[in-house]
Amino acid sequence: MAIKLNIKDAATVAQADLVSDTQEQGTVSSSSAVVTASADTEGAMTVAEQGAMSLRDARGISAAPEFAWPRLALAHGVGDLANAGFANGAFVYDKQHTIATFGQEITVMFANEPKQYWKENLPGPYNPNGPMPRIFVSKEQFVAEGLTDEWVARTPPSVDPAMRMILLIKKTAEMPVTVAEVDLGDDGVWLPCVYDVDKSAYREVARLISTAFVGKCKAHPQALTFGIKCIKKPFKNSGQMANVPSIRVLEVTKQSTLDAIRNNYAA
Repeated sequence: MAIKLNIKDAATVAQADLVSDTQEQGTVSSSSAVVTASADTEGAMTVAEQGAMSLRDARGISAAPEFAWPRLALAHGVGDLANAGFANGAFVYDKQHTIATFGQEITVMFANEPKQYWKENLPGPYNPNGPMPRIFVSKEQFVAEGLTDEWVARTPPSVDPAMRMILLIKKTAEMPVTVAEVDLGDDGVWLPCVYDVDKSAYREVARLISTAFVGKCKAHPQALTFGIKCIKKPFKNSGQMANVPSIRVLEVTKQSTLDAIRNNYAA
């Protein structure tokens, strides 16, 4: 029987991060609005057996309150990751480890249903010393601020859709030891992380991911294993090339893997 995965700690930590993001970046959204946006998470998943181990109690994961959930990011030719020496097109884990170079595919499973939000589209080129874009968890919030997610005449949208994903990444022999690992025995070691996408990255992955959570996959979307790699695609307007994630369905997740997660790291 196919099962659905419920990793409460992962959802809680990522949701708390989103609250923190909105507070730091000056958005009008409130923590209560964020909670409302994620209220359907519990109902969309099957709760694991009583006494199952928490994901944050897995080998190598600290249960301390200050534990920072690892993040996955795609390095570009500019920005903090480039300044830190990470190669253009590399997937970087926890701001410390290259886990895939350009074109190299990583294997992932979703820990729970991804959450869409909206990010302010600031004018001009990237400025690390400039204002941070505001984050909104509902359309009502950015509409109340006079912003729109549609083109008006020749003026681009003032907010862009974005997506927060909580993933388990299959660890390969080449990947370094990290602060957070989930050991599933014969099914290997997996790295939990939060991955945010917006703009061109969002447009590349959102359709397939959203499709995986509706229709035939609605009952058990976590039963799919995906591959993600970095590719280059041109911007429609300028023709300039940009790094974007490319995602594909690899296979139906093995039942043994799902059972191991459910029985050991699910509640």
